Amino acid sequence: MPIAVPDTARQAKFEDRVDALQVDANGYIKIFKNTLNGGTQGFKFNEGRDYLYPIPTDQKTLNPKLGQNPGW
Repeated sequence: MPIAVPDTARQAKFEDRVDALQVDANGYIKIFKNTLNGGTQGFKFNEGRDYLYPIPTDQKTLNPKLGQNPGW
């Protein structure tokens, strides 16, 4: 039966990456700041769209009278 050996090299790389993460004043990770909604703006909540999910196409096909949620 093989003996388990801790992967210390991989663990050290993980800890380096976690330490490099930026956080805001509340301690939340700013991991998506430069990737969503136009780069440096970060993720912005869109009140006209983000309260409701879009209605799936298959459901709209089953019921043609069914509209789409606002913003979608």
